Amino acid sequence: MCSGIANTAIWFIKSSGTRCKNIRLFESKKSITMKLTYSMALVFILGFIWALMHEAQFLAYDENWGNILSAFFISILATLCLLILWFKCQSFILECKWQTLLFLIFGSPLTIVIVVMNYNLIFGSSLKV
Repeated sequence: MCSGIANTAIWFIKSSGTRCKNIRLFESKKSITMKLTYSMALVFILGFIWALMHEAQFLAYDENWGNILSAFFISILATLCLLILWFKCQSFILECKWQTLLFLIFGSPLTIVIVVMNYNLIFGSSLKV
């Protein structure tokens, strides 16, 4: 009788270790999925911002400034979202530091202002007036 209980206890301890490994494996897959989703979202937002700025050269005066202002406000909103994420889950942002850093370099509101000021140098044509 005692050996049956002992065997059951040993089996439970061994299976608990297996469950912990499975949970860790699930968490790592979840982490990879989260990082991939985060990276894809940053690339999508960055591409959208730069597409708006590039398209502005082909539009009339009111529409091109509308595109540039849209890109600027989307950039501000994305930066605020990153700031909120920083305060909520700082460890996740630190795990994805290169993606975040590249986004902040190429998609920050300051970058948008610099691009607008040097639009002719960057895109090769001036905005229509």
